[in-house]
Amino acid sequence: RLAALARVTPKPEEAAKVQAAVAALSESVEGLQQKLSRLDPDFHRAWAERTISSDDLRQLLPKDVALIDLLEYDHYIPATEKGKNLTSEKRIVAFVLRGDLPVACVELGSSATIAQIVDAWRAGYGHLASADGEAPGPELRRMVWEPLAAHLSDAETVLISPDGALAQLPWSALPGERPGTYLIEERALAVIAIPQLLPELLAEPARSGPPGSLLLAGDIEYGGDPGVPREALAVRSASGRGNQQFDRLEAAQAELASIRDWYEQADAQGTVVALRRRNATEGAFRDEVPNHRWLHLITHGFFAPAQLGGAAVHPGLLSGLAFAGANTAPIEGSDDGILTALEVASLDLSKVDTIVLSACETGLGQAAGGEGLLGLQRAFQVAGARTVVASLWKVPDRATSTLMQRFYENLWDKKMGKLAALREAQVFMIHDTGNRGLVVDKQPLDDGTLPPYYWAAFVLSGDWR
Repeated sequence: RLAALARVTPKPEEAAKVQAAVAALSESVEGLQQKLSRLDPDFHRAWAERTISSDDLRQLLPKDVALIDLLEYDHYIPATEKGKNLTSEKRIVAFVLRGDLPVACVELGSSATIAQIVDAWRAGYGHLASADGEAPGPELRRMVWEPLAAHLSDAETVLISPDGALAQLPWSALPGERPGTYLIEERALAVIAIPQLLPELLAEPARSGPPGSLLLAGDIEYGGDPGVPREALAVRSASGRGNQQFDRLEAAQAELASIRDWYEQADAQGTVVALRRRNATEGAFRDEVPNHRWLHLITHGFFAPAQLGGAAVHPGLLSGLAFAGANTAPIEGSDDGILTALEVASLDLSKVDTIVLSACETGLGQAAGGEGLLGLQRAFQVAGARTVVASLWKVPDRATSTLMQRFYENLWDKKMGKLAALREAQVFMIHDTGNRGLVVDKQPLDDGTLPPYYWAAFVLSGDWR
């Protein structure tokens, strides 16, 4: 009810009433969660276990793994003159955790300065100089990575829990130590959206063996009616969404077919369910998702600033995924074609090993930044999914297809770990001169390597093994 109501565009005279209803429902959700915690011992224990000390986390980390936990905070500056007030600025601090070392606290500096450099990096995907003539990649390496690297020594895998503007950055695309190389060539890097879930992730061994069941969703008709499932769904023209219009992804059909082929080669006995076009409804996805080990979604993401229509809303409503009917006017009390992070977190994904969100960047704007994507990653992992692979921007279709095919080949055929499978696919794309046909918008660099634009968008969060 809350998710659907928050997407309704009220008439001006009813705006205050709708905002009040959203606020009341947000309080109800919180109250129900607290009540459930009191009534259900398992629920209470699960939430209690997420309170974990830094020492507990350190002891859980394998010897060759480091965790970087970033925090954006308000730094207060005393007044230098009588009668003047305190001033403050947002800064970012990093806590580096290693199993055999004390926690290191590293100040990285002003959030505004870091955000400005990250924006410059994203504007040219690391290869356009900023206003002062310096490329943002080396600048970010010097400001953000090098102070941390001093505490990482022989860590082969680095887990990053991002905050603020650094959630928008693909750390793997930062410059490496040697000119013309990238950090991904030196270290394996993954995102940990919720460090408190590490005990749950590490308590279960890495999964191997046949892929198991696969759910595919893509080639979606966003103008469909979100409330009517499957074959009975009727197409309606898009209306009432202002600038929230989602275009059909033309290459989705070919990508779905390709992923299905790789899956069937890896596990001839496995089952596949494909949700396409008008059948790819929010309700159909909710019904199917608890039954599958692998999920591959080709759709747009919905990301919003912290306020909608001038009113603060539940944080779980600020990000989501578009399904059939996402372009139609939402109706209170029914599915609106947008599966929000709040709704994702309430699903049962305990059987899901890995979910891949392909081409989901649309709407990732300056206002929401990487926090929208981070919100989705958190939600899927709260719901029980062990690993999420998602994109920070929309990669050209051919590059996405090439990366995904090699990722699944590594994962299912070569039995590589998940982060290792993604990392190998990305490094392969950097140096493989046979893939120059992928180049559409950005040309190869002077040394012939493929720019980060084509390979660095996809990041892995959760269980990296």
